[in-house]
Amino acid sequence: MNPTHNLLTHRNIISINHTVKTLIFIAKYTSFFSEQFKDVQYHDFSKIEDVIFIGSLLLRLKKISAVNSHERMNKRFSNLVFLNLIN
Repeated sequence: MNPTHNLLTHRNIISINHTVKTLIFIAKYTSFFSEQFKDVQYHDFSKIEDVIFIGSLLLRLKKISAVNSHERMNKRFSNLVFLNLIN
């Protein structure tokens, strides 16, 4: 198996873990959701539809931002290479 593939998988797992922790923090310690989830156990969050919906939005946002930042880095690198070729 390709080591790059393992690295990307590891990054995805870390990204998902951060997103889940953020979602649990929002649910337990803020008034974002209409219900109070302070006493809910961590494994029970996967049964609450509102939490699942917001979690899916957070994961999509994370994925979109990763793609956008990758595109920006490619453009910066291309501009830098182009400027070096001109000079």
